[in-house]
Amino acid sequence: MALTTGVNVMSLKTLGKCIWLVLTMEALSVAGGAKMAEGNALEVKVSVFNDAQIGDGRLTRAERVASELFAHAGIQIDWMNCGDPTETDEERRACSEAASPKHLQVRVRQQSLTLKESTLGLSYLGEGGIGCHADVFYAGIGPIAQEAHLSSENILGLVFAHELGHLLLGTNSHSASGIMRATWQRQELSAAGKGALGFTEIQGRRMKARFEARPLPIEPVGASLSR
Repeated sequence: MALTTGVNVMSLKTLGKCIWLVLTMEALSVAGGAKMAEGNALEVKVSVFNDAQIGDGRLTRAERVASELFAHAGIQIDWMNCGDPTETDEERRACSEAASPKHLQVRVRQQSLTLKESTLGLSYLGEGGIGCHADVFYAGIGPIAQEAHLSSENILGLVFAHELGHLLLGTNSHSASGIMRATWQRQELSAAGKGALGFTEIQGRRMKARFEARPLPIEPVGASLSR
């Protein structure tokens, strides 16, 4: 049975206690964590399956948000937007590949069939904390962004980074603060304004350690949720 993990956020109706993250690209560009020299960055391919049919522009901006966060941990994300009817057989095969930690998959679903709307994503980890697949649920992002007058692609990018972080960090990867916090609260918003939201140096080293082991091929996960 797969271990599921993800990010959960409270409703804006409890704004006094918990507030959704407001992030601009400028804030993300100085996110916390030491940034490695560009030539030393580790590369991760991510196949993105846009089942929710988010506009290409929004999806690209969300990917850019997540890329900025990983860049400061010394990881370069190579996004592969998959499922286009015009893609070639070669592109389709490349998209279907999965090998931890160098090739991961994210499926953007409209909503979960079983989980609360406040759960925005799940990653799937097997034995030894190894996994290649994460689901992101878009339905919970839109209403929050509208209520708070926020950019939905910024929030989506944060969820991308959080779930991919689980796949690169393994089990027990939630943290007390920052991007890997299970529930984003007011202090995360404050940290974002100071350019301190991101992966910690320890998390960066932990993700790097995954690359020193032999990549493990994993069968692509199907459309059904694993609990």
